[in-house]
Amino acid sequence: MLARRHASGGVVVDNHQVDGVSGSFEMPLDVPAAVREAEAKNNRNGELTILFDPRIRSGDDIVKPLCLGAQAMPQQAVVTRLLAYLNQMMNSH
Repeated sequence: MLARRHASGGVVVDNHQVDGVSGSFEMPLDVPAAVREAEAKNNRNGELTILFDPRIRSGDDIVKPLCLGAQAMPQQAVVTRLLAYLNQMMNSH
């Protein structure tokens, strides 16, 4: 997994709903499963944080990602990226 190979602290599921690309809610089941599988292979369970940015508009938009394995759902992409950078910095020392 690229995130682990590059010593990342986590992954962010966010596609900005670009034309022709699956929406954030259409593909996240594979993400937590792939992250946890990669961690299990390397005996590093729970080390990668999974952030999910679905552009929250209702309570359902918060509950669904949690049920799918996300650990956080920041409201704005800027916050998501800031958290990812901070997570990387904290894990690099």
